[in-house]
Amino acid sequence: MNLVHTLGVRFFLLFLLFGLALGATAQSKSQEIDKSSMLIKFFEKGDAEELLPYLAPLVELDLPSKTGVFGQKQCVLILQEFFKEHLPKTFTIIHSGESEDQSSFFIGQYLSLAGKEFRVSIFLHQSKKNSLIQEIGLVP
Repeated sequence: MNLVHTLGVRFFLLFLLFGLALGATAQSKSQEIDKSSMLIKFFEKGDAEELLPYLAPLVELDLPSKTGVFGQKQCVLILQEFFKEHLPKTFTIIHSGESEDQSSFFIGQYLSLAGKEFRVSIFLHQSKKNSLIQEIGLVP
């Protein structure tokens, strides 16, 4: 093989690998945007029932009124109580990230109609089908 052919093959392989890496990064960012859109919608509406399909079987909650590990339905009831007491005004995601095992986290700010602010932390773990929420914190 001549030098030009060898360099051309190497350039092509490098270009192909770069394209695959770029595509994987774009897909990861797209999934993160989908998760963040879902979370923003949920917190702005304050409808805990809508969150049920996204909850892990056991969820760790850290709320002003309750802290502990709860099943999905109990978690929804506790969040409903929170939203009744602190009606939603706005929710903003401040920071988000993803680990190598595709677990992800979101840090946000929840503002109630009464003007009370809460720092929100949400941790999701990738299951076989989708990401499930394992932990929710709402701290004043």
